[in-house]
Amino acid sequence: MMNSLLRATRDAGQIPLSWAGSTLEMDYLNFGDALSPVMVALLSGLDVARVPTRSKSVRMGAVGTIGHGFEGGEVWFWGTGCSGWKNPSAPVPERLPFTVPPESTFHVPASRGPVSARLLGGKAKGGVYGDPVWLLPRFYRPKVEKKWDVGVILHLSELADRSFAQANPRADYKRFEVPAELAGKVHLISTVTPIGIGGLKDKVDEILACRRIVSTSLHGMVIAESYGIPCLYFSPQGNEPGLAQTDLDPEGTTDLRIVDLYTGIGKPKIWSYSQPRNLATDWQDVIETIDDVWEPVSIDEDALINAFPLEAKPLVAPAGKTVWDHPVLTGLVLQHSVEELRREDRKRVALARAGGAKAEAPAAAVAVAKPAPALKVVSAMTVPSTPVSAAKPAAASASGAPLTDGSAALARAPEPEPVPAPVAAPTKIGPVSRERLETLLRFNAKRLSIPLSWVATTSEHPHANLGDALSAVVVAAIAGVPVRRAAFDDASERMVAVGTIGHAQKNGVLHFWGTGMDATLNPVDRSIRQYIRPQNTDFVVHGVRGRKTQAVLRGQGIKVPDVFGDPVWFLPRIMPMKHVKKTHELGVILHISELASMDPQAGVKEALKRYNIPPSLAGSIRLINTYTAPKVDAFAAKVEEIVSCKRIISTSLHGMVIAETYGVPCGWFGTYEGGRLLLDVDDPENRIDHRIRDFYSGVGKPGVIAFCRDRSLETPWEDVITWIDETWQPLRYDGRDLFEAFPVAQGVSFDDALWPVSGDVYARIPF
Repeated sequence: MMNSLLRATRDAGQIPLSWAGSTLEMDYLNFGDALSPVMVALLSGLDVARVPTRSKSVRMGAVGTIGHGFEGGEVWFWGTGCSGWKNPSAPVPERLPFTVPPESTFHVPASRGPVSARLLGGKAKGGVYGDPVWLLPRFYRPKVEKKWDVGVILHLSELADRSFAQANPRADYKRFEVPAELAGKVHLISTVTPIGIGGLKDKVDEILACRRIVSTSLHGMVIAESYGIPCLYFSPQGNEPGLAQTDLDPEGTTDLRIVDLYTGIGKPKIWSYSQPRNLATDWQDVIETIDDVWEPVSIDEDALINAFPLEAKPLVAPAGKTVWDHPVLTGLVLQHSVEELRREDRKRVALARAGGAKAEAPAAAVAVAKPAPALKVVSAMTVPSTPVSAAKPAAASASGAPLTDGSAALARAPEPEPVPAPVAAPTKIGPVSRERLETLLRFNAKRLSIPLSWVATTSEHPHANLGDALSAVVVAAIAGVPVRRAAFDDASERMVAVGTIGHAQKNGVLHFWGTGMDATLNPVDRSIRQYIRPQNTDFVVHGVRGRKTQAVLRGQGIKVPDVFGDPVWFLPRIMPMKHVKKTHELGVILHISELASMDPQAGVKEALKRYNIPPSLAGSIRLINTYTAPKVDAFAAKVEEIVSCKRIISTSLHGMVIAETYGVPCGWFGTYEGGRLLLDVDDPENRIDHRIRDFYSGVGKPGVIAFCRDRSLETPWEDVITWIDETWQPLRYDGRDLFEAFPVAQGVSFDDALWPVSGDVYARIPF
């Protein structure tokens, strides 16, 4: 009897498969995940089409710990792993136990192991367990020259970046340090590969060129074991380095993926090499230990093949070539547009629902799409600037839900995907259709808004911090429409602009524009002192605050253009201050952490003596608190307070940005003892606030003027004034590239001196 997966495959001519693949915002593959379509194609002999894990369609799941991500429809699992958590990337207190979702039918002809079988709804049929990658040697067994005594395979989370050329461990992971004398014997291996079938083959060959393997990566172990390479799991647990016997208890502390894999081949315990991450490894001991204890594993490959839910017609290598050269494999699409996947899936489901007719085989989502026409604004109404053909629907959120009605369309920049048009336009827009389009948009003008993530006020913190609040002001002013709040973890498509907030964003589709990040903060696990790209999150980076933020994102495989700047730079066009008179010799802008309380009336914390002002200078020096009432007129009053000073010294980043953009001579007020300093932003030895370093690296100023004073010491204010007068020069930065990279249609022109904003627009913003 034909099962539903076989029927769907025959109807489409492709196998509908869900896997953790690459998106257009990634320029790499994760080795283990990318082997899923490879193994399915190798055994079936058929092409594979990627399908979302959340769908109402019939689809297959294979390689990877992905079972917990499936929801809806009918799923056939073959060798799949599953987490015990529905949201394993969330902080531990926020994790939810995984259970089979309602309105989901799970078939489990084989799972990776008994743990996954239980989680996916019971024992696998016939108790068949195994990772499909176990079967790779049946298709590819080359003669590879051994180059290294031991290969060390790192998990993705242990890498400092997403480099293809070499594995670069995180700096604080001492266990991956290799002494110079062992450089030709110990080889670090990253699971990051270039996009393409050739990159996967090369990674397999790289592993096969090692005489031994230690691996934190699950599929590093699978490749080694399946090809008979002596190996040990490289456990980060334990207090002492060396050989350890690891109990495979699902309730224990061992990586559940390792537990699942090895209990699936009947092992209650395994030998591992324990090596704490903060200690250097004795590589000679690793080599000797592997030689002493490793034994080949026994794998029932035939049972795994017999459990394949489709007809097995294995690929055969072309004459004189390897199986990697087979057209079915070379034709696999390994990078996709998330929005295109969801669009094709909705079409597939709709066609199936419409009467059981055979649905057209969904074309695999293209890796590179032609950009749609740019958008421009005419009389505050958005219209295409050139004819639009086959307009795309609004981009979907990461949860599969489209942008809600009234969302301003977000452009897919800098290069990858089509820009969703605000309405479905005809092939040619003549005068009549353009007029009707403008009328439609005018009728709906009050419904349009931009979803924006920013640090907004709350009931617990009802006062706005000026720099954070200006994100909503600038975005609304340029777009000509209000913004609405979007949570930092919302599974929606949204814009992220002003502030050091990029590291805190997760889920959904994120449009970064002038955003900053803290490289030491993790959006999922706060115990990890490094930014790691969150799961279930797509990045579309239009521009960032500076080169330091760019480096952090690129290190996670995210495409970032060379577009830099803080959007607050545009403030003089929105809030012109030519009428403001200079009333103080020096304005001193405090960071909010230096205030005694979180309100506009707060003074400086009593212990911070550097802010003491002698009576003789009381009328000349002004301390400025950046908290304000959450109103545009209050923001303008605070900016006026800054501009009324002849000079600015600031601990706050946006105190510096506002001073620079209004042409007020300024310097950074460092919090350590040093006095007059000119600090090179590219010198890591210089102690510069990372936000300040990031901003100035983006605007092309190599040196930061600083006056550094310990907070416990009083400040020589006259010296501060003299230093600023002697050294400050205006920035040579205009922000045009940042303006042109704005993710939605602009309601203003860069060439306009002023950008007036309707009071109704500001009135509709929930600051």
